[in-house]
Amino acid sequence: MSEKEANGKESYILLQTIYDNLPVGLELYDSEGNLTEINHAGMAMMGVTDKKNMLGINIFQNPNIPDDMKDRLRQGENVRFTVGYDFSLAREKYYPTTHTGVRHLEITVSVVKQNNGGIDKCLPGRMQ
Repeated sequence: MSEKEANGKESYILLQTIYDNLPVGLELYDSEGNLTEINHAGMAMMGVTDKKNMLGINIFQNPNIPDDMKDRLRQGENVRFTVGYDFSLAREKYYPTTHTGVRHLEITVSVVKQNNGGIDKCLPGRMQ
């Protein structure tokens, strides 16, 4: 293994460790809005015990995200908003959750763009 490859692997391991252990809920969505990854804090915050129950859900179908925020994301804008996240609504229409009631979440979504300006990924962070 070359030094460059070793450094790349070390950087990957470092970033994966940070991602997995941050106390902030992080999710990664592909360019179509489908969830491809969620960290441990994100699973706990969303009331999910098995990652497989969330992978593949689409951020644009989330009934708790305001339509104007979805529109801005589709345009490739970074967004930040506070929402009364209704877990009963999420359970009924979006994904299985152990949480009930409404919790106020601060959500920041950073859009990662391709070289041509198109959306590559969306990275939401959630804090209570």
